[in-house]
Amino acid sequence: MGHLDFFSAKNKVRAPQQRQSRLLMREYDTGMLPVLRAREMTLPEVAEAAGKSEVKWYMRESSAKRCKQIILAEATVSLCKSPIGGPFIHAPLMQVRAWGMGTVYSGNEPYLCIKCVGVEDAIKTVPCRLAFGYYRFPEAGLFQPLLEIVHNRAKPFLVENPWNLGGSEILRVAKDFLSRSYLVLQFFDANMLGVHARVIRPPTDCMAAIHALFEEACKYNGTVRNQNFRAAEKRYYDTNPADESPILRE
Repeated sequence: MGHLDFFSAKNKVRAPQQRQSRLLMREYDTGMLPVLRAREMTLPEVAEAAGKSEVKWYMRESSAKRCKQIILAEATVSLCKSPIGGPFIHAPLMQVRAWGMGTVYSGNEPYLCIKCVGVEDAIKTVPCRLAFGYYRFPEAGLFQPLLEIVHNRAKPFLVENPWNLGGSEILRVAKDFLSRSYLVLQFFDANMLGVHARVIRPPTDCMAAIHALFEEACKYNGTVRNQNFRAAEKRYYDTNPADESPILRE
């Protein structure tokens, strides 16, 4: 079984009232390649869960934030068995104390892996908003998934996972993830045990739009001289305050 994480992560120091999910990302250190134990999800399981998935989607743009986003909003939550068993030894997410997101391979299947300490049951049946954002910064182009589950209006669950478009392996895996007809979100507890998973099946035109947005981000990033992913990431955080949702409203 293979495993690939786009990024390693550690908590970014922030005031207690600000959201826990903000991460300081860096390129993955292959020396930290973790051990993965997984149960491959069978096609019938995927098909059954995907068949129950109901989502609507929309596209928004913000010139002030230099971004375009495609946002998927679940109408119903489609759960399935956790495809990744445990304990899941994932160095980056193990460093995150509460909430975080990474993108991994289990066998030939790409997943979004989400750590949700303290809210495992609270968020399980609450519909989510899953956004894919393209950020056109002078330092580099960024593309990232963002997940928000408003189980608590005062402190919604929110995680982010900026993708560095400067690496060929990252591009390969990202394209594979976005080429699927369904998206699998795997949730973990504090011990990195899979607690539940969701399957989201975007409409065909939505997936085509996400693909086009990703290609636009890659094309722009290729035009940037002296790319600086860390500087672009910092600009993203500076333009998206931690006490506000970075997902654009409908």
